[in-house]
Amino acid sequence: MSISVPEEYDNANWSKAFIEWIRAIRWQSSEGALSMESKLVVLECLHKEFLHITNELAKYYRTHHKEDYYLLRSIPGFGRLVVSAILSELGDIRRFTNESELSNYIGVVPGLHSSGGTEKALGITPRCRSLLRSYIIEAAWIAMRRDPELQAYYRKHQGQKQ
Repeated sequence: MSISVPEEYDNANWSKAFIEWIRAIRWQSSEGALSMESKLVVLECLHKEFLHITNELAKYYRTHHKEDYYLLRSIPGFGRLVVSAILSELGDIRRFTNESELSNYIGVVPGLHSSGGTEKALGITPRCRSLLRSYIIEAAWIAMRRDPELQAYYRKHQGQKQ
């Protein structure tokens, strides 16, 4: 049995509509239907747990780190999960005296190779807090897609070396 995913669902995000489309598939065997239903039950369970823990973390940070939580939430692309992850990973943000220290800690700075007085940029540094860096990068992509000014800035500078 060959199944083609409709174009409107052919992306990385599994919407409720896509999951309902999967549920509506008529399988040739009862084993196939049972197996898919089992996987969808596991997916639903994981999604509920994800929402629960995200809500609990956000509630904790809204209570115990209110100022930092709402300040970070004001940044486009920074939702409850990203802000909770940032606060969890960084602890007290004020321990960094400037944005360079924070950028170095997270790993969103260029990697450099220097030898004999010459320096060569190697792209982004491999030294990082990888989970935190990936959350911030993903949040930046979301912000760029939602904010027309960020989109214009990105398009203007896209492909340029700094």
